Amino acid sequence: MYWARPAKMAFCHLRARCLSGLEVLAQKLLVLALSITAITLSPIQASASISLIEVVRTALEHAPGVLLERQTVRGSESTLQNARSAFDPQATLSVAYSSTDSTSLSPALKTVTSTLSLSTLLPSGLTVSPSVSVQKYTQHWFPTSNMATAGITFTLPLLQGLGNNASTMVLEASRKSYKAEGYTLQHTAAASIYAAANAYWNYVYTYRTLNLAHQLLEGAEESVRATKALAAAGEAAKVRTDMAEAYFQQAKAVEVNQTQLLHQSWSDLFLAMGISTQGRDRPEDPLDAFPVPDGNLSSLSDISKLKAKALASRADYLALQLQSEAAKDILAGSRNGMKPKIDLLLYAGYNGENIGSSFTDYVSSLTSKVPGSNVSATLRYTVAAGNHSNEAAFIRSSALHETAQINSRVLERSIDQGVRLATESVKNTAAIWLLSTESAKTYRFLNTVELKKYRIGISDLFKVQSVSTDLGNAENQLISAEKAYAAALLSLRFQLAALMRVENGRYSIEHEDLVTIPTVDNIIKKP
Repeated sequence: MYWARPAKMAFCHLRARCLSGLEVLAQKLLVLALSITAITLSPIQASASISLIEVVRTALEHAPGVLLERQTVRGSESTLQNARSAFDPQATLSVAYSSTDSTSLSPALKTVTSTLSLSTLLPSGLTVSPSVSVQKYTQHWFPTSNMATAGITFTLPLLQGLGNNASTMVLEASRKSYKAEGYTLQHTAAASIYAAANAYWNYVYTYRTLNLAHQLLEGAEESVRATKALAAAGEAAKVRTDMAEAYFQQAKAVEVNQTQLLHQSWSDLFLAMGISTQGRDRPEDPLDAFPVPDGNLSSLSDISKLKAKALASRADYLALQLQSEAAKDILAGSRNGMKPKIDLLLYAGYNGENIGSSFTDYVSSLTSKVPGSNVSATLRYTVAAGNHSNEAAFIRSSALHETAQINSRVLERSIDQGVRLATESVKNTAAIWLLSTESAKTYRFLNTVELKKYRIGISDLFKVQSVSTDLGNAENQLISAEKAYAAALLSLRFQLAALMRVENGRYSIEHEDLVTIPTVDNIIKKP
């Protein structure tokens, strides 16, 4: 890049002319002006550096959103375990002792009763309850007797249905919600990567614009010295000096503002990464340059195919789909809970009896003197005085189901528009980058031509300064175009869920996933 050095050009211009006495004095004044030590404003000198891949990998591990969502996943796992507990077997063991004093009609009686019962709710809705009970009777003047009862009860819900009971539906919904939280974690990780990468490109932008501001300020400072020297030699009016001073003040203000923006973007970068700047307070050199359009935009021609892939891969959309299914399961369970509770109880068992006071005699009653089996059937109708609890559950689950469906439709439209706009943005920013590149090349050429014209005396200092200013604006526009293209690439990859790779629940990021145009074939797989 060739920047005009007005002070040096002015000196060459005066030396090339035939000097009068006044001009000799002007030349001495100009040489004196040029001998003043200039303020050196060199580009940022950083002893360390930072890269894009370092930023996004750090964000994937430390970003607050990712850390919080991991805890939410743990909470969802807890809910799933709680739903499973409804099907855990419930065992009850009891031992009872009673003693009755004798009366005029009956002698004293001592009784020891041991009972073991189990109850298990199966996912089908059937409740299985086996039980064993042994009683020992000790009575004065009579032999000790032992009586046992063993049986199993099946409780079959009739109207509330098999398989759609509330506990089963809650378990199914909890499984889907837990899986949905896994998708949400994946989307949160992608969003954190997207935010961190954007913050990095913003830092690169402010870093480069500050360096550009440094160069413009150097040129403005030399313009001030040159115009003052020319004014002292009678070659420029005072208004020219005032204009150069104003331009210098403006350039200085831009440089101060860009310095502040650099430190702000450095702080924002570490906030996006989720770590502190402690030990890295000074801005560092960015290792990565903005990605450059390669002209291969053919993969973006089929918008409908990209939209379909986005809907199949976007973790937030998949999470909403599962949440909608979970809400539907809860609604089905609540709907069954609104029905009358009529159960059919089927019992099958036997009785046993044995005589003896030893522990062996006590236990042997389970297998001794068994006369046969006992079978019974009971129809039980449970009437709720007020069905408000079930009604409340039904209303709540119905609202959750409708909300999930609404959110799913809204997100589907958002993805549809997002993919289309992101695709257009990549194409447009690539075109803008090409135009800005050509513009900068043209202004570099014009700047070189103007300098040559000035050296041979067919241009003046202020035309050189004007062209240099235009070149600075063109370079600034080119940096903005490069940043816009990088941001558009990130946006497109985020919309297509192609910012990271997911294999067996593990996330990984490669540099090419952040700076290249995604294709349908390399969009990430479902977790």
